[in-house]
Amino acid sequence: MRNDETLIAEWKRSLFDRPEAHSLKTVELKTNVTRLKFEVHEKDLREDFIKGFGPGGQKTNKSNNCVVLKHLPTGLVVRVHDSRDQLVNRKLARKLLYERLDLLVNGETSTMARREQRILRSKERKRRRREQRLSEKQEGELSEDSQQEEDEEEDFSKYDDLKLDKIGKDYK
Repeated sequence: MRNDETLIAEWKRSLFDRPEAHSLKTVELKTNVTRLKFEVHEKDLREDFIKGFGPGGQKTNKSNNCVVLKHLPTGLVVRVHDSRDQLVNRKLARKLLYERLDLLVNGETSTMARREQRILRSKERKRRRREQRLSEKQEGELSEDSQQEEDEEEDFSKYDDLKLDKIGKDYK
């Protein structure tokens, strides 16, 4: 059997060679980024139902509610068992398969990649805010310490061995 990478490359080539067969459309996003939208045909999928696994009791382990969806042109396989309901698992499997194909076709502009970028930006923003709050807190503590030092009485012991004349001028 051929390598998965060659299958994916052939599918991408057929996607661009025959765009009408896959309802290929170019879409411009709000961020001035263009990406490709396409359709996945049912004839390109092989769907199998296998016995469930994991928590859920006897019902889960004895019923065929786990969905295995294979995209024949690329060889991508998706296995979903998030729910005890087979219909829900079928919808989730199709959605996941489309997202993975979208990642292959669009790369950085795919929905999965954009979601990951949004999450990373959010984490970075939270990290910067946390560091800023920490530095402000430390600066606040430092300024409080300096004010406390100013509030304390000045130590005059350094003037003890200084002799003053009658007018208040010092002499040696």
